[in-house]
Amino acid sequence: MSARTNVKMPVAAGMAIWLGAIGLSFAGCDQSVGDAQEDLAETTYEAKEDVIEEEADLQEALGNDTASEVLDERADAMGEAADEMD
Repeated sequence: MSARTNVKMPVAAGMAIWLGAIGLSFAGCDQSVGDAQEDLAETTYEAKEDVIEEEADLQEALGNDTASEVLDERADAMGEAADEMD
């Protein structure tokens, strides 16, 4: 083996390790982006649930029981959707 070959081998091995580390870093980013998207979806459903519950309470206070019940059902559906995100 020539001296030139000996120099290239460690450099090539170092490049392979470096590229592998970059690949793992990107894989970690993908995972954390996915987690963030799931957290955002869950938070969105929970916020919608809260707003709909407040609207249902208002309708109940106004004496509109039918609208209140429909809104309560919608709020429950939002809560279930948020729970499914876990």
